[in-house]
Amino acid sequence: MSLTRLCLAIAVCLSWIPSAAWSREPLRLQTDRAELVISPEGGTITGFRLKGKPLNPLNWEVPDNFETQAETKPAPRGHFLCLDRWGAPSAAEGKRGMPFHGEAAVRAWQVTTPPTSTPAGVRTAMNVDLPLAQLFVTREVRLEAGGVARVRETVTNRGPLGRLYNMVQHPTIAPPFLDEHTLVDSNATRGFCQDSPTADLDEGTWPRMALPGGTQVVDLRHLEVDAQPGAKSDVTSFVFADGVEWGWVTAAQPAQGLLLGYAWRTADYPWLNLWRFRDGTKRLARGLEFGTTGIHRPPAELLKQGGQRLGRPTFAWLEPDETVTREFLMFLVEIPQDFTGVQSVEVTPSGLTIRERRETNPRQIPVATK
Repeated sequence: MSLTRLCLAIAVCLSWIPSAAWSREPLRLQTDRAELVISPEGGTITGFRLKGKPLNPLNWEVPDNFETQAETKPAPRGHFLCLDRWGAPSAAEGKRGMPFHGEAAVRAWQVTTPPTSTPAGVRTAMNVDLPLAQLFVTREVRLEAGGVARVRETVTNRGPLGRLYNMVQHPTIAPPFLDEHTLVDSNATRGFCQDSPTADLDEGTWPRMALPGGTQVVDLRHLEVDAQPGAKSDVTSFVFADGVEWGWVTAAQPAQGLLLGYAWRTADYPWLNLWRFRDGTKRLARGLEFGTTGIHRPPAELLKQGGQRLGRPTFAWLEPDETVTREFLMFLVEIPQDFTGVQSVEVTPSGLTIRERRETNPRQIPVATK
């Protein structure tokens, strides 16, 4: 789907939501180290900042100007949740009101616990009912020490029958954090380009990938641009090596001394999906999306494709009344201006260790969570 069609689809699915429903102030989780901002409208994470550093990597907006707007505006924006699908509904589902990427990002979430200080950090909790998908979601967010947030989400099938579904986290970075200096790294391995006409056959290895047409191979660590006007968008999807417990993705902005990262168990989210969007020489967005699928298609098409790709499932399943819980970490840390990217992220009970991508004397950045 083109960006124009995507924005139109999102605008349509937002149009039936009463404007009065989008009036609540965002939640602000604050520690002496960082601030995390969550909008109850769509449950989106709209801001993540370090104290003393105003730069917010998660300021992406769907509207054409892609500029920061009021934090009470409805989603999708920033970091939002795709549920019960990643991508478009079928034509029949669309007529019944199913939005692009599912309902979670366009419903009003109910705050059950306002931001509250605890010995483990500042905590909040919320939930949302998805009436079309017949799913119920609860979320607990805890902003811990060192600029680390722990997000735990539980999904329950309230329908009378078992059903397939997908759950994809959709953090998206935008300018000014996203520019020619921004470096994206991950421990992902094999992948393919969603937009290739031969996507069923073409594969690549992180970070290099052949784009649609197969004539251009790019280094996905960078968002390359060219002088030709016109919006260009592509999505590449990757899996992780067998036996790897934690997947991770980072976006480093050395020129501004800041790094945003995510880590999750690959048993929860076996896929990493990278969206790149630019217009001529303008870098507009990069999606650092991790989830249960790497196929950007309606559910019926996932079944037709066999439900697997690169040895990983392309959908999840919930029986009636069944509940499943998934968790991820997001972190924001300062980095030196000559930082060359991330080689590895180690997750331990007490925090994270970020190891620099450098052949000689790589630096390590410890990040405590307690």
